[in-house]
Amino acid sequence: ENTYYLEDELEDILEAEELDIEKIKSNLHLYNTETICEIIVCNRYLNVYNELTVLCMNELSSRRVNGDNFDFEKHIDNSLNALPKININIPDIGTLFGIKK
Repeated sequence: ENTYYLEDELEDILEAEELDIEKIKSNLHLYNTETICEIIVCNRYLNVYNELTVLCMNELSSRRVNGDNFDFEKHIDNSLNALPKININIPDIGTLFGIKK
């Protein structure tokens, strides 16, 4: 019998390789604007990698100064609003996965 348990999925996630945040930071300038927005959305939604979020926002601001007209604020807000609301009693979901802020 193949029974699927949430615990199995959580264990797989916890055993997965950790993101290489330093690599993301060093390559941030190579990502397209929408990808940077999605990084911000994920980080805000899960309340993780706050330093990376700040770097992403700085990159988007720099791009705007240099002529990028993409409305990143609206894209981020719309993306966050499209996600289901997390309603749990854990103050920081990142702690579940051992993710440092």
